Amino acid sequence: MGPPGGAVPSGFVTAATDDVAMTDPALAAIGGGIVTGGVAILGVLLQGRSAERAQRERLTHDIQLAREGREQDRMSTAYEDLLVTLGRFTALIQRAAYPGTNGEDFPQFDEDEQERLQARVNAYGSDAVRDLLADYFVKTNRFFLVQRDLGILVNRVSGRGEGWRDQFNGYASEFTALKGEIAEREQRIIKQVNTELHPR
Repeated sequence: MGPPGGAVPSGFVTAATDDVAMTDPALAAIGGGIVTGGVAILGVLLQGRSAERAQRERLTHDIQLAREGREQDRMSTAYEDLLVTLGRFTALIQRAAYPGTNGEDFPQFDEDEQERLQARVNAYGSDAVRDLLADYFVKTNRFFLVQRDLGILVNRVSGRGEGWRDQFNGYASEFTALKGEIAEREQRIIKQVNTELHPR
């Protein structure tokens, strides 16, 4: 029980003050140590996660580059096959003359080869090249139809009335025009392929 009037002996006050003075720095030191240690641990964890993230990003980038490299190789191979095949097809058409007796000299593309070529370009080529190739085959297919009809007219020994000559001239004119259009389509494809394989 304290002294009357609530006065506290000076010794008591000193002892209490000393306890606080001794306790506060100790607590501060302990608390500071805990905080510092926690920050250090958190920093290590964050550095570890950052390193993992960077590694994942590098791996993702490497995988993407490898995938793009494979796609580029496939596209280059498909385009090389395309240009070689079109060169042969176009040369075949340019050499074609009006069909002779009994329908000989009808150049035709190998259908299996044409389908394989279209499939490879559809799989690995760009939309632009696919569209140009489709347009090329529209023209070549029309060419073969016109040549067939010319052959029918040439081999028609009887029944050549007044309209026969006009009909023949119409097919012959389209036959010649289609040769030029097919060669022009081939040049469009070559230009597009060169742009894609050798961008500036």
